[in-house]
Amino acid sequence: MQTPIESVITTETEPGGHRRWPHRAPDLLPTQNAAAAAKRSLAKALADLRLKRYSIVPHLRHITYGPPV
Repeated sequence: MQTPIESVITTETEPGGHRRWPHRAPDLLPTQNAAAAAKRSLAKALADLRLKRYSIVPHLRHITYGPPV
């Protein structure tokens, strides 16, 4: 037998009478949100650089050491 969704998800009431979902993460401050976005973009840029560096090494090798023998 399935339970109705209303009995599974419970709500709490805040002092102002607004309903709040207990499982919802707290809202980040705008500065925290910007910092998190900057960290993500920095990590992505570093990962892209890492991928490019390793994919370009075989092409640079013959310039440095001469053609493969």
